[in-house]
Amino acid sequence: MKLIKKWIAGVALVCILAGTLASASQIASGAELQFDAAKGLPIRLGDHVLVESATQSWSLQDNPQILRTENLLTFLGKYSRREFARLNGSLEYTFQFNLPQSDETLSYCLSLPLPHGTAVTITHGDYSRVAKTDRLKIGDQNQTITSARFITVPQMGAVAGFSIDLDPAGAWQDSADFDKPIRQSQVKITSDGLQICLVRPWNKWGHGRIKAKLVFYPQPVTFETQHPYSVAGYKQPLEPLYFLDFTKHIRTKSPFSMGNETFDAQRGYGWLAPPDDLKIVDRSPKALLHSGFATAAHRAVFQMKAPPGDYLLTVIAGDLEKPVGPMKVSVNGQPWLADLRSETAQFAAPHTVVTSDGIISLAFEGKPWVLNGIILQPLMMASEDYHKRQKWWRQEVAWPDDSVWPTAKEISQ
Repeated sequence: MKLIKKWIAGVALVCILAGTLASASQIASGAELQFDAAKGLPIRLGDHVLVESATQSWSLQDNPQILRTENLLTFLGKYSRREFARLNGSLEYTFQFNLPQSDETLSYCLSLPLPHGTAVTITHGDYSRVAKTDRLKIGDQNQTITSARFITVPQMGAVAGFSIDLDPAGAWQDSADFDKPIRQSQVKITSDGLQICLVRPWNKWGHGRIKAKLVFYPQPVTFETQHPYSVAGYKQPLEPLYFLDFTKHIRTKSPFSMGNETFDAQRGYGWLAPPDDLKIVDRSPKALLHSGFATAAHRAVFQMKAPPGDYLLTVIAGDLEKPVGPMKVSVNGQPWLADLRSETAQFAAPHTVVTSDGIISLAFEGKPWVLNGIILQPLMMASEDYHKRQKWWRQEVAWPDDSVWPTAKEISQ
């Protein structure tokens, strides 16, 4: 339940991530994120220099081609690609360096100057556990935070701060997939600001890459609003957004009990104008998701709030005392199950992938229909989807990507 409340507070900001390239008029209004038209860096937020410069621990003659459009700047080399893109409400810096085998650790670092005493929030940790958040101040002490995922600066002096998403694809990126970033992220807190470093560990057996997308926001947003499911789908069962048991027995922990309550926006789920004959029945013996169920002879619609994205939906239908069905189930107005049935003391648990634009609605029909439980689990958030909803590279251009790698002789450190 905490997850949906975090999302409700930040839904507008989440939607920004999937924005299209901004027009010149849109960029000219409000707080401005700008990159240097010739070099890309520095990146500025109004009059403040956000990213001052970049350094890399290797030298390679790549002779990049420079491509410019209204809101895009691309440096296209044989072994590297860097792209600056201004979007509606954000700025992206995407880069990839193809690197040879090496006995040394290779790193690419960005310098962010900040006034002494500036408060900084850094969210970090791998995807096998819930992310941690550290609150620090510039100048208190020098330290390095590894596996950094999100930076929020609430305030810069008298003006509002900013945010940087270091992992916009979230837990959905799989380090075992060769097409995804193979690197480690670090944030170094110094006496005069931050240093973001993307590091490729030493690898003397084969080539590798430093590949990343950093998304800058001109306002201080939080990690939770952009990534409501911080560990979803990574080496462990999917964390459910909703796990509901239709029963009269009150349960305040998962699976949560649900009766005939109407939809409540703050809670995030409920019935829409339920029919008069909607009732909750409990059988004996008492058992989670099996003994209790909602039922009616008239059509009923159950609605759930869900951040835009794809979900695994499971419904459970059965009765300990008699057969169930036939019944029909529709999802978001589209037919799903046309002839759902179950025998006495047997429980059907069909599942499907559904897409949410913010709301998922289920319609149940039958004489009567029966519903024991609903499980809704996130598969891919729209804001984190760089597979089908948005492109990793904004510039449409051919590039050899992973097919061309430099040799150790071409690179110096």
